Amino acid sequence: MIRMLVRIITDNHEYHSYLNRFCHWFCYAFRDIRWGLTYAQRLCHDHKIVGVHGTIIELLSCDEKFFTAVEVTARNSLFHVVVDSDEISTR
Repeated sequence: MIRMLVRIITDNHEYHSYLNRFCHWFCYAFRDIRWGLTYAQRLCHDHKIVGVHGTIIELLSCDEKFFTAVEVTARNSLFHVVVDSDEISTR
């Protein structure tokens, strides 16, 4: 009985350890994406670059029931920036 309790506590501790590490990674990843997108918007504004429409996630609209399917399918592509031409993207 005691061994079983120790195993349950150990498994629970490992689970929380993994969950904690994942949460830290997740927060840092989204913070970096947010900073990058904010910087790109500021550059477009400061240098008066026209032809930049925004990220795919900002431009995409769908029913709420499809949110998970879109997120799983598109992954990080949702944060790609849509522009009019290749020339604009190289500025």
